[in-house]
Amino acid sequence: MEDWELRKLIDEIESEVRYLEPDLRRRIRQEKAVPVMDRLHAWMLAQRDLVPEGSAISRALDYSLKRWAALPR
Repeated sequence: MEDWELRKLIDEIESEVRYLEPDLRRRIRQEKAVPVMDRLHAWMLAQRDLVPEGSAISRALDYSLKRWAALPR
């Protein structure tokens, strides 16, 4: 899957849980969004190895990957 497809899945999950109670929203996110985010992270790591050092894409990937740990789980 491409990154835009994974991001679309995240958006769909967020639309699904938007108006739910916080505990239920968290549970559904853990069940559905965390695996998608893990796939997105793996995709980003794989892409980083393919792009030239110093390119705009490499800088964007580096920026996101450096901040990945800050994403709440």
